[in-house]
Amino acid sequence: MILAAVVVVSVGGGWIWSATSDNDPEPPALTLVPQPGDQTIPTNAANEGTPLPTVDLFSANGDTVSTADLFTKPVVINFWFSTCEPCRREMPVLQEAHQEWEGEVDFIGVNPQDNPEGAEKFAAKYGVDYQLLLDRNGVLVSEIGVSTFPTTLFVNTAGNVILQYAGELTAEEIRTGISKAFGLG
Repeated sequence: MILAAVVVVSVGGGWIWSATSDNDPEPPALTLVPQPGDQTIPTNAANEGTPLPTVDLFSANGDTVSTADLFTKPVVINFWFSTCEPCRREMPVLQEAHQEWEGEVDFIGVNPQDNPEGAEKFAAKYGVDYQLLLDRNGVLVSEIGVSTFPTTLFVNTAGNVILQYAGELTAEEIRTGISKAFGLG
């Protein structure tokens, strides 16, 4: 219950912040500061070995995309938003990995906070050309229990989460994840 409340407040606050800062050339970085007496650190639910839930996500132009339709190849799904500093640093690394593995592994960015224009502007700044989807109401984030950003899932063609990483990934960690999860490399 507490985790759900934290996710709702985080996603809602980020969405409001993102929606009000569309005119900023670069949104400010978001820093989470523990409150006095708060001895908990948000953690993601464990998803390795479970199927990715079937939910509807949205493209920037409003088209509905079901998660059930994402698995024609192995997929690296990265949860991000534009005011997340580690997400900013990780985005170019994911783009390079996408180019390296194009045709063998799909890369998909899922954004639960930004509006379509903000997400597209951010992606353009970093030269991202892999598929970006919006989790407008945080349905997927809530169902799989993502509470830290960035979070990355390596999902096989059957739609099962093979690996899950919380935090910023390096190029080497992505290569290792692809090798371990999909046997490629």
